[in-house]
Amino acid sequence: MIPSLEREKQQAPRGSIDLGDGYLLLRARDRHARDCDGLKGEVIEAYIRKAEEELGSDMPEAWKLKVVRWSRVLLPTAQIACSDWKECAIPIHKSRRAKCVKLIVHEQIEFADVIFYFRLNIGDKTRSLALVTLYSRPDAFMLEESLGAVYSITKLDENVGMKVVDIKSIKSVVSIQPHPYFPPSGEESFFVWEKIGLEMMSLADAGEEIPDDG
Repeated sequence: MIPSLEREKQQAPRGSIDLGDGYLLLRARDRHARDCDGLKGEVIEAYIRKAEEELGSDMPEAWKLKVVRWSRVLLPTAQIACSDWKECAIPIHKSRRAKCVKLIVHEQIEFADVIFYFRLNIGDKTRSLALVTLYSRPDAFMLEESLGAVYSITKLDENVGMKVVDIKSIKSVVSIQPHPYFPPSGEESFFVWEKIGLEMMSLADAGEEIPDDG
């Protein structure tokens, strides 16, 4: 490795969890496991049910979903991916606005807003997960006309777009900004901007400082 590109590792903040492969789960977090009701609970329960079925086991009948929410994750790119859980309580002029992420799911690029991060014990393993709301697939016409340069997307309804994903499917933090283009559906559209050179940031000393949000 080129010495000048080596990134001096910052000391892991108190209470963080090293997930491996350059991912670090960061506070704030719930002090105790909380009930997760409504659509969020339904989506997480559906994920658990499918995962248990794939392992050949069933969910206990008297089981009730409780989760400990986490607010942030340090990515291998040295970016900090935040979430709705904490950002929605911060005035917009002070918010980090870093809840928008790029993911790779089933070998396909997706974009999403993170609602919160959490961990679940399924089978004999602990899974580190994120509850997200996906955006649409990029507008085909705009993507073709821009030679693949412009990703024009729309926000999916929560009933369609809310999903549970593996934290390690998150590859980078992106900026999603209003786009003055209206697809045939008439929905508000957004364009995606991603910082150039993120692959090198995982090697270089160019990442974010890690604040200890207790």
